[in-house]
Amino acid sequence: MDTGSVDYVCAARPCQVPLPELCLKLRVADKFDIAAIVDCGAGFSYLLCSSVCSALSAWGLKTSCLCSVSQTVKLADGELRGVHQSVDLPVVLRDLHDSTVVDDIVSVRVLESVARQPFLLIGRDLIHAWDLRVFGASKVTTATGHMLFTTSPSDHLALSTEFVYDIPLSLPSRLTWSLPLLMSYACGFAGIARRSKRQFGSAESGSYGIQLRPLPDNSPKDTTLQTHYFELSIPEPKHTTVKHRPYARPLFLRLSNQYRAVYENLIQGYLSRGWWRSVKAHEVRVGGLLPAEIFLLGAKPSDVRKPRLVADFSPCNSQLPVSTTSGIAVGDVLLALRCLSPAYIVGFDCASAFYRIRLSPNRLLYMHSGTTDSNDPDYVSTRLSFGLGAGPLSMEESLGWLITLFRKSPYAVFLLLVAIFVDDGVLAGADPKVLVAAKYLFFLLDLCGFACSLPKLHFIAVDASQATESFLPLQETMALLGCELSYRKRMLVFKCCRERRLQPAKTTCAEWLEEGKDAFITKRLVFRVGGALGYDPTSVHAATSLVGDCLRRLIGKMFAQYPWDAALPMTELSADCFDAWKALLRWGIAECDLSSSCDHAIPTLSTGQNDVHLALYTDASFVGGGYVVYRLDSTASDGEEQRYLLTQAATGWKGAQYAWHSNRRELTVLLRGLRCVVNLIRNLITMSPNKSLTVALDIHSDNKPSVAWAQKSQGVFPQGIGRSTSIEKRSVLRLIDALSEEFRVLRSLGSAVSYRILHCAGADNAVADELSRYLEQCCDDNGKVTLASVLQDLPAVTLDSSGGIAEATREADRLAKDEAYLLRLADFDPDSTEGDDDVDADGVYFLALEESGVQDLRPHPLQRALCLP
Repeated sequence: MDTGSVDYVCAARPCQVPLPELCLKLRVADKFDIAAIVDCGAGFSYLLCSSVCSALSAWGLKTSCLCSVSQTVKLADGELRGVHQSVDLPVVLRDLHDSTVVDDIVSVRVLESVARQPFLLIGRDLIHAWDLRVFGASKVTTATGHMLFTTSPSDHLALSTEFVYDIPLSLPSRLTWSLPLLMSYACGFAGIARRSKRQFGSAESGSYGIQLRPLPDNSPKDTTLQTHYFELSIPEPKHTTVKHRPYARPLFLRLSNQYRAVYENLIQGYLSRGWWRSVKAHEVRVGGLLPAEIFLLGAKPSDVRKPRLVADFSPCNSQLPVSTTSGIAVGDVLLALRCLSPAYIVGFDCASAFYRIRLSPNRLLYMHSGTTDSNDPDYVSTRLSFGLGAGPLSMEESLGWLITLFRKSPYAVFLLLVAIFVDDGVLAGADPKVLVAAKYLFFLLDLCGFACSLPKLHFIAVDASQATESFLPLQETMALLGCELSYRKRMLVFKCCRERRLQPAKTTCAEWLEEGKDAFITKRLVFRVGGALGYDPTSVHAATSLVGDCLRRLIGKMFAQYPWDAALPMTELSADCFDAWKALLRWGIAECDLSSSCDHAIPTLSTGQNDVHLALYTDASFVGGGYVVYRLDSTASDGEEQRYLLTQAATGWKGAQYAWHSNRRELTVLLRGLRCVVNLIRNLITMSPNKSLTVALDIHSDNKPSVAWAQKSQGVFPQGIGRSTSIEKRSVLRLIDALSEEFRVLRSLGSAVSYRILHCAGADNAVADELSRYLEQCCDDNGKVTLASVLQDLPAVTLDSSGGIAEATREADRLAKDEAYLLRLADFDPDSTEGDDDVDADGVYFLALEESGVQDLRPHPLQRALCLP
C-alpha cells in the first residue's frame, strides 16, 4: 500500500437519508456474529470499532495480530481520518441458508468509529478475493451462486440491522408526514429476525426461550404494519406437590347478574382478539401446566377502577423455573432522567404489551373460568399473560431488546436517554429531533406488533418555539411512572404526586393517635400505611421513608406471632414502646402535612453539554446513617458550583449494629452511598446513546479512616492500625473489599467515568449528618428516651393459644374471599387504562395532517400504529 494514499469510504451518508446497506452474515473467531457491510466505493476493508483492543479481547484474540500501517480515509462527508493499524481476523462468511461460503483469515485496517458494536466494512479487496457478485443495491452472491443478500419481495426485510455512521446523522427537522414512510427508513431496523433464539431463566428444569419470527401470511396481526412477532417457549413443567384448587366458580356465583354479564363480556373480548380460545376437556395435556383461576375484581360500587379480569397463576408458577429481571426499577429511570435533565422528553406506553408476545404451540397456558360447573380448564391462552412468573423478563427480552437495538442505532445518537420500565418508555434529549427519533422507534415497535396507547403518549419541551415538528402536539405536563413532569423557565420540574397517597395515611395516623390504645390496628393496616409513607420513587424524601420503615419495624417485630388481620392488643405495649408508637405517628402526620405541591426542579443540560458532575456525601452516627447525592452545575455569574439534590437516604441501625465501632458504621454508610451512585452512573452509561457523555464523581466523607481505606481499597489496613481488635478487623476488611469491587465497576465503565475520594470537614457534611441523626429525637415527655433506644430492643408480644387457633382458622378461610389478597394478584385486563374510551382502531387517525393549507385525511401507516389496540 502506498503511504499517504487516500481511500474513500461511502458507507456513511450524514447529510441525506441513508440508502439500504448490503449487509452480509459474518462470524469472527467461530462464535461472534458482527455486521459486514459491502462498500464498493472503498478500496480496502476496515474494522470499525471504538476500541480495537477491547474488541479483540472480547473475541478472545491477542493484540499481537495488530500491525502498523499509514493510511488516510475520506468519509462520505469529506472528512479525512487517519488509519494507523491493521489486524488479521479469522472470519466465516455464510449465505442466507447459514451455509459456510468462506472460511478465511483476512487483513483489515482499523478505523476508529463511534459505533457501539464493531462492524466490518467489506471493500474491493475482499470483494475480489472472495469473488463476490454485487447487483446494485438488490443482491449479492458468490461466483458459484450462493445468495448472500437479497431484497426480493419474499425477503424484503432481510436488510441490515444497523448502519455505519462516523458522524451523527443529520436528520431533517421536519418530515412530510402525510406521505408513506419510505422503505429506506425501515432498512435500519430490518433483519432483526435473523438473531438466534435467546435463553433465559433458571436451568433447574430447562430454561425459557424467546425468538423473533417472521409473521406468516395467514396469521392475524396485532398492528397494521406487523411483519414479525416474538415467540416465548415455556419449558417442561416440573413435578410439584401443589394441587389445583378451583375456586373461580364460587366467586362467579357471588356476582350480581350485572357483573356476571361483565365477566362474560371480558372473556369474549379475549376470544375475539384471538388471545384465548376455547378448549375441551380431552384437549388438555395430561401432566401439563396447572390452570389459572379467573375471577373479577372491581365488582363493588365503591371500587374506583373499572371491573377487570384477574388470573391466579401461582400453581402454574410453582411448576416453572424462576426468572428474574435485570433489576431496573421505577426509581432508576426517574433518577437517570433527573440527573441528565434533558430539554425535550417523549413518554409512551405500549398498550397490552404482555399480550403481544405469542406462546410456542408446544406449551400454552390453561384457564379455568367460573362460567361452568366443571373444574377442568375451559380456555387456553396463546399469548403471554400478566401474572406468569416469566412475564417481566420476557418483556425485557422482547420489548426491552428492541429498545436496546434502537439505542445503538444511528437514529438515537443525538439523544441523551432511551429507557424502558416494563412497558413504559421515555426518549429524551437536548435537541428537538427527539420527535424524529420517536417516529423511527414507533415504526420499529409496529413491525414487531407493539402499539403505543394514544392517551399515554406525551411530549414536553423547555422551549416551545423550537418544537416545530407537528408529529406530536406539545403539552405543558406529562405523566411518567407516577410522577408529573414539566418545565419552569430552564428547569425540569418533577412533581411527586404523593398527596393522594399520603392523605389517607395521614388520616389513619391521626385516628390511631387520637384513639390511643383503644384503636383498631392490624398488621396489614400498619404495613399499608408504612408502604404509603415509604414509597418514594424520586428518592428525595428520606425522612418520610424512614418513618414508614420504623412503623413496620416496630409493629412487625413486636407482633410477629399475630396474623395479618388480627386486632393488635396495644395495651400490651410497654410505656416506652407506646411512646415510640405515638412519636412515630406524630412524625408521620407532620411528613404528610404538605403545605404546597411537592416538586423538585433541576436545570436542563444545554445543547452540546455532555459532562455530568456528581457529588456523594455520607455520614454515620450512633443511631443511623445517611447519604446524599448532588449534581453540580457552574453558575454563569461567578463560576461557583451550585448543588442540586438528586437522591438521599436515611437508615437506622438494628440490633447488634449499635455495638459496631464508629469506623465500621462510617464505612458501611459509605458503601451504601457508593452502591447507589455506581448504580446511577452505570444506568446513565447504559441508557444514554450519547457516546461523548462523561461523568465525574466526587466522594466525600468526614471520617478520615474511611477515606484512607477507600483510597487504598486493596483489602489491607493502612500502616499503624496493627492488630487492634476494637475496629473489628475482619468486618472492616470485608467492607473494604466491597468498596474495591464498586470502584472496579466504575473503572470498567471506561474513560467516560472518573472519580476521586475526598475528606471534608463536618460543617460541609451537614445534610448527611442530619440524615444520620433522625432517630435521636426523644419520644417521652421527660426527653430521656429516644426512638433509637426503643427500636434497638423490641420485646415480642406473645399470642395466647386459644386466640391463635381462632385467628389461624379465620386466616385460612380469608384467602379465598378477601379482596385485599386478590388485589395482590396480577391484573389481567388488557384495557385497564382508567378513563379510556373504547375506540375502534380501524376508524382512528392519529392527527389531521395539514400541508400547504390543504388538510390530508388519508391514514398514514404510523397513524394506525399509534391507535388504541
